[in-house]
Amino acid sequence: MRWVIRCSSVSPGPSTSCSRVDACAPLGAYIAITGTITVPALLLFLAVTVWVAGFDILYALMDVRFDVDHDVRSFPQRFGEPSARVWLSCCTW
Repeated sequence: MRWVIRCSSVSPGPSTSCSRVDACAPLGAYIAITGTITVPALLLFLAVTVWVAGFDILYALMDVRFDVDHDVRSFPQRFGEPSARVWLSCCTW
């Protein structure tokens, strides 16, 4: 049962892969409307990336025991729960 539908279980850069994909939507909309890439657009991309990664880490913390038992690669499984909680506090301020 290695297939778990969660981005952190699939990517070596656990939670950031999904969040970068999610952050492309507002960045793409900004570029479509203005026709340019500016600093505010990149800041929006970065903010959405960090925000979504924080929530992915939060959900991964809920089933870290399952991840360890079934070799699912998640942020808390790889770096430990204390590190995940530090990242979580930074991501969801």
